[in-house]
Amino acid sequence: MLKICLAFAAIASVAMIPTASVAQTFPQDIPMGIICWSQNAKTWVVGYIHTVKENGEAVYQGQGGRLNATLNAARVIATPSDRPAGLDCFGKTLDQLRAMGRLIPLQRVPTSPQ
Repeated sequence: MLKICLAFAAIASVAMIPTASVAQTFPQDIPMGIICWSQNAKTWVVGYIHTVKENGEAVYQGQGGRLNATLNAARVIATPSDRPAGLDCFGKTLDQLRAMGRLIPLQRVPTSPQ
């Protein structure tokens, strides 16, 4: 019984140690989705945001793996290095895609006053 009490005390004391975490902010210019044209399949492909890295890079994925694109820190859809770039959005900047009407904006919900 004493061992169990000591174990709980140890866990409780570790839980109270403050962590040195820094609050991260979500990049404001990242869209919810990217729309690309596939010349080979003659179809539109939509990729939705999947992950955002600490450096601001974002990965977009489409249904069934039809689109897997990375928005790099320079805000360009990176051309894939492991397969042919079969979609017209690769190599384009966010500004170019926005001008083409190819971005789905991320709708932010205002926080309620505390």
